[in-house]
Amino acid sequence: PKIIPISMQEEIDRLKRKSKTKHSFLKNTYDFLSSKYIGEKMKTFSRLYLLWKLLDYIWGKKGFTHCCWQNHLMRIFIIKSRLFKEEDIKFKYTTFCMNIHQYLEVKTEKGWIPIDIWTHSFGTKFGEKPPLWV
Repeated sequence: PKIIPISMQEEIDRLKRKSKTKHSFLKNTYDFLSSKYIGEKMKTFSRLYLLWKLLDYIWGKKGFTHCCWQNHLMRIFIIKSRLFKEEDIKFKYTTFCMNIHQYLEVKTEKGWIPIDIWTHSFGTKFGEKPPLWV
């Protein structure tokens, strides 16, 4: 989006000041977003209404959001930092329980890094692909 909440841009700027490299910005953003948002299998189905909420609503809440929203937020942070370009982001997909799960791969000076905030609450760490059971 061209326009994002002011508090979101302030957070992006804070993380950018804290980071010395693209890779460290990506890690700091991952840590920030994974501390604010979580993934839960059952809520993926019981909270479908969140898929149609606006950015301001999702940004203003904590807790569960769908993987696509978490990836959208990560993409906003990455692009609005002006450290990355669109071609530095790849959307990746896997399946679970007849559902599609989305995660990202982001190019830094250390290569392509898998990013999956949604499965962080299941133990996936920065730079790890989602587990096969997702």
